[in-house]
Amino acid sequence: YTAARRALTFLADVPGGVGTERFFAELNRQPPSSPDASFVTFTINPQVHVGDDRALMENVEVQKTVVAEARRVSGGLPVVVGNVALVGRHGPFPDGPGRGGGGPASADPRIGHPIVAAWTLASIRAIADGGATAASWFEVGGDRGILGPPPRPPLPTLMAAARCATRSRSAVASPRDVAALAFRAGDHLDVLLANLTPDEREVPVGRLPVTVRARPLGSSPDEERVLASRRGRAAVPLGPFETVWLRASTRSR
Repeated sequence: YTAARRALTFLADVPGGVGTERFFAELNRQPPSSPDASFVTFTINPQVHVGDDRALMENVEVQKTVVAEARRVSGGLPVVVGNVALVGRHGPFPDGPGRGGGGPASADPRIGHPIVAAWTLASIRAIADGGATAASWFEVGGDRGILGPPPRPPLPTLMAAARCATRSRSAVASPRDVAALAFRAGDHLDVLLANLTPDEREVPVGRLPVTVRARPLGSSPDEERVLASRRGRAAVPLGPFETVWLRASTRSR
């Protein structure tokens, strides 16, 4: 890497990274040691060994750990994760998802289902909590892409997170099977919520102002609903693997 930057002088001011297009395991076996690198990079996917829905959700929190470990083994370099997908580019893997009717073995048909929208929000939270500088999820088009056609459920989740990315994060606690990200913008608090289970449930929300509005991600503004709040507390109903955007006004009456 250092030799390449010296030879290609026009890249002298361009940030460049070191790492692998495979997984953290490869990075951990051979930690990068380039003094000129601006960041370290590797990819993440949840099903090298097991591909069922339960495993998909249960191991998402590990992403936080591997991001922090990547920063440690690289000597404190900023971490750029790319990309994050359901299956690695070099799939398939034992016990990975089946692919009826042919098609690329590295494509998971669940990308077209709500479970992956919920998993994506949990992944965003875990990677952000691990301290990553940047990350990318999925691809643009094709069987691995979020644009489809048709557009796939992870797209609204990623768009919502991108809209909030420049705002200050607010601390928020959530049950183990609910992913939550909160951001403050002026007199509003925006909370992205995802139900990580196949069951309907209600998520209690405490210490919120009087006006709380909720809208499923990917839906039209007409589907926004106002939640009843008593003494600053409300309950958010979530369908199986549903993702919603809550907006709470912090302006006092």
